Amino acid sequence: MIEYALGPIVAALISLTYSRVGQKQQEAKLALAEARIERVEKAVEIIDKETLKKMMATISPVAKAVISLQEAVGVQ
Repeated sequence: MIEYALGPIVAALISLTYSRVGQKQQEAKLALAEARIERVEKAVEIIDKETLKKMMATISPVAKAVISLQEAVGVQ
């Protein structure tokens, strides 16, 4: 008779223990994922800044050449 009462209680305690362990594992995975996302965001920002500098270095001479050609042809 007592087994009928203790069985569900023990099962509930065991499930709570496993759910806490699972929750801690998920929290650790989440923290790791957040750290990776932050590193990627920083890398993307650096790449964006470098790309902008490279584009400006490429476009500036082309723009100057176009302006000089327009002046030589007389088109403005």
